[in-house]
Amino acid sequence: MKTFILLFKFSLIWALLILIACTCRVQTDSDIDLDIPFLDKIVHFGMYLILGALVTYEFRYITKYYFKYLVKILIICVLYGIFIEVVQYFLPWRGFEFADMIADGLGAAAGIYGIKWLIFDKIQDKRD
Repeated sequence: MKTFILLFKFSLIWALLILIACTCRVQTDSDIDLDIPFLDKIVHFGMYLILGALVTYEFRYITKYYFKYLVKILIICVLYGIFIEVVQYFLPWRGFEFADMIADGLGAAAGIYGIKWLIFDKIQDKRD
C-alpha cells in the first residue's frame, strides 16, 4: 500500500483536490460575473485532463508496457468522476449532472492520450 501511494502520489493528491473542490460550498452571490458558456464543463474537462495525464505518467513506473493499461486508466478516471457526481447528488448545495460525467471522461481521455503522444510516443520515436 505504501508503494502504491508513493508511486501515485501526485495523482492521489490531485484526486483529493478534485474531491474537495467538487464537494465544497460555492458562493453564488459573487461580484465577479463570468458569462462564459459551459464554464463548468470546461473546468471538469480540465480537472480530469490533468488527472488522466498524471495517472498515465505515474503508471510508467509500474511497467514499460503501459499502453496495455490505457483503457483501464480511463475506466478508473471515469469511475472516479461518476463517484464524485454521486457524492454531489447527496449534498444539498451541489447537484448531479450527467454532462459533468461526459466532460470528466473526455478530459481524462484527452489527458491520457496527450501524455501517451507527447511523452511516450516521442521518446519511442527518438529511440528508433
